[in-house]
Amino acid sequence: MVSTQSAVESKRVRGVMHPMQTVTIPLVLDSSDFLENACCPGCKSIARQLVSQSPEQLPHQQPHPAGMVVIADEIRCQRIVWCCDECGLWYISRIPSPQAIESLYEVLVYSEGLKPDSRRKTFDRAIAALAHYGLTHGRILDVGAHTGEFLLRLPDWERYALEPIGISRQHLNFAKDVYSGYVDTVRTLPQNCFDVVSMFDVAEHLYDVEAALRNVSACLKPGGLLLVETGNTDSRTAQTQRAWWWYVHWYGHFVFFNRRSLAYTLNRAGLELVTFTSVHHLDPTGWDVISACCRLAAYQIVSIVGTQPLRWRRLAYRHNKWGAIPSLPWKDHCFVVARKSSAAA
Repeated sequence: MVSTQSAVESKRVRGVMHPMQTVTIPLVLDSSDFLENACCPGCKSIARQLVSQSPEQLPHQQPHPAGMVVIADEIRCQRIVWCCDECGLWYISRIPSPQAIESLYEVLVYSEGLKPDSRRKTFDRAIAALAHYGLTHGRILDVGAHTGEFLLRLPDWERYALEPIGISRQHLNFAKDVYSGYVDTVRTLPQNCFDVVSMFDVAEHLYDVEAALRNVSACLKPGGLLLVETGNTDSRTAQTQRAWWWYVHWYGHFVFFNRRSLAYTLNRAGLELVTFTSVHHLDPTGWDVISACCRLAAYQIVSIVGTQPLRWRRLAYRHNKWGAIPSLPWKDHCFVVARKSSAAA
């Protein structure tokens, strides 16, 4: 189970670079900093099927600069992806504790700073969806608002944000109110308050999908909309690469959806899936597409179409040097609109 608070705090201090420091001791995470997912985070079912297992975790996909974080070997070799028989949700068997995640992001922010948000296409899709449903103003809550660049594009709205990372909240002073915490555990959101809730690149970070969606449903007005963008396990990329899908490699990603799992979990929370659209996460450039196609073809050859990565190690080292390319040739994300029932109290 998770390590004690004092142990986590000591690790956090070692991993964060102080402005006056020139040498930083890496943040070290071991088995005490990880939790076991014994059941599905979406529906709590224990019936599951193995998707695949990565024999070696690729370090470039950890959310930190190279060398800043060290993951113990016993964790690196236990990256197992399961598929729930009941709802179809993919989920990771062992995941970092909330304290460990906070430490990881502190290392990232203190060493690299907050970067400009690159999700322009996501925000364009969201604004187009609002226009499609005739929503030009109202109350909107952005979950995982980061630096608030999406909310800044909605000056006519009454804007609220939910953000767990302290340094990000400092950039959200333009919002009417900023709530602190995680959407699956927060208890401060007002009930039946918001016309729209947005969750972009948030769903894959949820510890408890059912609790998160119930909290979202409770704070939406009857008839209110939920906008979500996340990875799509039905995509060709996910189905081909399985546990080696770049989206699965990031230690901060725990759960992975498709149309079936989203419809199931949304319905349990009192929300109806309205639209499900396959999209590119980022804008793919010509070179990114060519490079990704070549790497994917090589992967398929050495790992039997991605299902049994028996001879992946050598290619993985090369993959490490190149780094991940999120904008793969196939659309591996989905943009979702869901609605709360107008009859809901």
